[in-house]
Parts: sequence; structure tokens; C-alpha cells
Amino acid sequence: MRQRLIGIWIVLLLILCPLLAVAQIPSFLLKAQDEEMDAGDSGSFSILMANALPLGAFSFGLEHDQWIEVLAIEQGSAVEAIHGGLGPDFWFAEITDNGATPGTSGLVVLMIASDSAGAIDPIPLGVGHPVADVEIAAPGALPGDLATLNFVETLTPVGSSSNPAPPAVPVVMVAADGSEYSPPISVALISGSVLVETPEVINLFCEVTSVCPCEATLSWTNAYPYDAIEVYENDVLLTTLVDTGSGLPTSLVTLMAPASLGDDEQESEFDLIAIFNGVESHPTDCDVECPNFNTPLPVQDLECEKDNDRDVVEVEWDLDDEELYSHVDIYVDGSFYVELDPEIEKLDIPFSPFLDEHLIEVTAYNGCGNATTTQSCTVQLTESYQRGDVTGNGQFGLEDPIYFLYWVYLDYPDVSCFDAADADDDGALSLTDPVYMLLNLFGQGPPLLPPSSDCGLDPTPDGIDCESSLLCP
Repeated sequence: MRQRLIGIWIVLLLILCPLLAVAQIPSFLLKAQDEEMDAGDSGSFSILMANALPLGAFSFGLEHDQWIEVLAIEQGSAVEAIHGGLGPDFWFAEITDNGATPGTSGLVVLMIASDSAGAIDPIPLGVGHPVADVEIAAPGALPGDLATLNFVETLTPVGSSSNPAPPAVPVVMVAADGSEYSPPISVALISGSVLVETPEVINLFCEVTSVCPCEATLSWTNAYPYDAIEVYENDVLLTTLVDTGSGLPTSLVTLMAPASLGDDEQESEFDLIAIFNGVESHPTDCDVECPNFNTPLPVQDLECEKDNDRDVVEVEWDLDDEELYSHVDIYVDGSFYVELDPEIEKLDIPFSPFLDEHLIEVTAYNGCGNATTTQSCTVQLTESYQRGDVTGNGQFGLEDPIYFLYWVYLDYPDVSCFDAADADDDGALSLTDPVYMLLNLFGQGPPLLPPSSDCGLDPTPDGIDCESSLLCP
């Protein structure tokens, strides 16, 4: 029966090929697709056709290393589409060692795009037409083994014991008009290859198992007796795992790489690359995200301002991503004042008029309980002034006691710096102050108490202060 099929093919080929076409450039290109397959696994490759003429028939032989086992040879999609999806009436594909180079095996494929009535439905012009799909296995191959796929014209179909084997199958392309094209001029041939790779690790699972600090646990299944496994975090080699006597590890616990400053999450992509005999597998990856509870970012935009109307220091700050913090501590002049929730971003601190300034310190504690950098601000509680300068014009003169008396008896104008008007520095504003100033101006009294010649702070703790002094800083 096999001999009869081959005979029919030869007869039909002679009918379809009355002319021998001689072309200077290839009209057809036949390519064996490259395949990469894991050791111990199966794979497949296609035979691809590029044709500048409608293709009515073809035949070819393909030789490969003997350690490759061909499981099946199926029609490619370009062949299946012939006659509206019915396929060709004649398709012959067979595995054969006849005529193969020692150490190799092969397969042959023959096709005529006719129907049962002999009508030809050619494969149209185009590139990348799959004309045959070959399923393979390599049960004894190791990672790194490489086989070549070469088109040959020496292979013959398997013959029966009672009949001689048919002739070798040539590499022939037959156009729809019956013209025959052969390599090397009319048909270009491109060999392919099969590369056996190291299988990837499987069932990789990553999870965050601690958030203070961020810790990730990786687990997986080794799909092959690897020599080593390289673990990368964010494209940086983290560690290389090897067998230390109890087998190659299938899990890893590691601290995650620190987040970039300002990020609210630590994100890590882990890639595992298995190695056997120096051959690396494709990477297997997983991603994990961990809240950046160990953020080093302190409070931002700290501002402190004195409110004289309420005798408080208004303190405000910003804290981005409050959920990453546990609390905020406030210190006043080096002493603990209050602990606040991270959602609170302002505070009023009463101040004493007997103090010159307050040092306010704000420390945010992150979700892991670690203190961030303390931020501080200093608030001047008492303005600097010049004693006796009631008008605030920067000098002491007769207008100052007169200004004081207007303020006392006419309630006009207002005095903004009580310390400057307290000429005798007794902590109270009374008629003794303008009298003290007048006696000094007419040379009948003691000199003004400091600060008198230059701007300065009140040297005496008392119950009055200076809200503002225009010409003193």
C-alpha cells in the first residue's frame, strides 16, 4: 500500500511538472523553525514556507540528531486551509531512518494540493506559511544539547520486506502552473535547531511574612536536579543556592530591599534562575509588596508662630502617609510635652511671658516604633526693644512720655511694646514711667535702664511683654 501511494505521488508530480523552471533568484523559501524545549519535556516546531508563486505541491526530507524522537507530523495551517479547510487529497508524512546520515534520523513529507477530482487549490503567495507541524521529545537529552534540523534529499520512505524501498524524496516545490523549482537556485533552504534547556523551577510562591522589618518568604518546587539556583531581587543577584548536603533548597527567607525615600511601600520582584551543567533556565518570577512601616521620613514643613492674643505658640507640620506612623512626640525646651496620634498635625502650646523663647521639637515614630529625625523650631516669645522708645521710631525723646500720657488718658494711640514703655522696669505701666522718662530727659533723674542704647530683650522677668517693635529685629 505504501509503495502504491508513493507511486501515485510520482505519477501526479510528473503530470503537474511538464516544465522545468530555472530561476536566478529563489521563488520559494523553506525554513525549519528553531525550538527550545526543557529537558525531559516535549516540544514542537513548524516547517515554514515563503512563496512568490502559488504553490500546488511540495516534497522535502528533514534530517535531525538521533536523540530527538519525532512523535507526530501534522499538516500545517496553510495546508489545512486548502479547499476551504478540507485539506489536500494527497498528504504523506513519515518518520524514516532510510538514507539518513549515521547518528541521525529523519522524516519525509509530500503534498499535492488537489481534491479527489484532481482540481488544484494552491497555497497563495505569502511568507511564514506553516506547511507542517512536528511534535518531538528528547527523553535522554541534557540541558545544553543542541540538534540541527537540515533539509536533505537522501531520505526514503520505509519500504515493506517484500518490495524494494521507493526512491529518495527530493526537495521540490511545484507552482500552480506546473513549474518545478528545486534548490539551491530556485528554492532557498534555512536549517533550524532544537536546543534543550534547563527547566524552570515551578510553583514559585512569595509572601510577606514580617513587616518590621519587611521580610519575604519564597517557596518553590525544583523541577530538575539542578546544580544551583540564582535568586535575584529587583535584577540584583541576592544569593546563589547550592546543595550543602541535604538537597538543593526549596525555600528562602530574606529581608526585602529598602524602599526609595518617600515610597509608602517596599516592592520587590524576585527572579529564580536554575542552573544545570552551566546552562541557565528562563527566570521564574514573583512580586511582593510590603507597607513601608520602617519609613525614615520625618515630619515636613514644621512651622511655629506666636499668637499674642491667645498667649499660645501655634505649631503645625505635615506628615505624609500617616498610616505608616505610630505616634508623634512633642518636646518643649528639651522636656517631653505630649504624645499625639499621627493624624494630628497641629498643636497650640501656651507660653509664659516670663520666658524669652521656646524650643519646639517634633519627632515622628514610624510603624515599626523607630524614631525619625527630630525637626525643631525656635519661637521668640518676647520681642527685642529699646527702653523708653514708646513710639517705636527707633529713638528716645520728648515725644515718648507724651505718647504714653495720650495712651493712658485718651486711650489713643495704642502702645505695642509694653516693655519699652516700662521705663523704670518695675513690671507695671503707671504714671511713674512717663515721670521717669521726663526726669531723664531734663537731666534730673537716673539713666534709662537696659536695653536703652541698643535693641535687646527684657532682662527682668515680669508680667508684661513686647508684642512688636518696628525698628528692632
